[in-house]
Amino acid sequence: MFVEAKDQLAKLELIDIIRKLGLGDLFAEETDKALPTVVSSMKNNKNGEEEELYMTALRFKLLRLHGYDVSQGMKSNHYL
Repeated sequence: MFVEAKDQLAKLELIDIIRKLGLGDLFAEETDKALPTVVSSMKNNKNGEEEELYMTALRFKLLRLHGYDVSQGMKSNHYL
């Protein structure tokens, strides 16, 4: 299933569905391989392309749940 999910949103949704079904432990290896590609594509998106809010929120949630240190993107002192 992870191989068939070509775009980033499809991978994120697949990881989220697996987690919601309580099967996260069974697919931990696949998830651990997929999330670094999500992080690298996020870092490569430095040209300021707008993304859909749903995808941004889903990526933020899943990366935080899996122990990644993800910034909220706010530079104000209120959000540090």
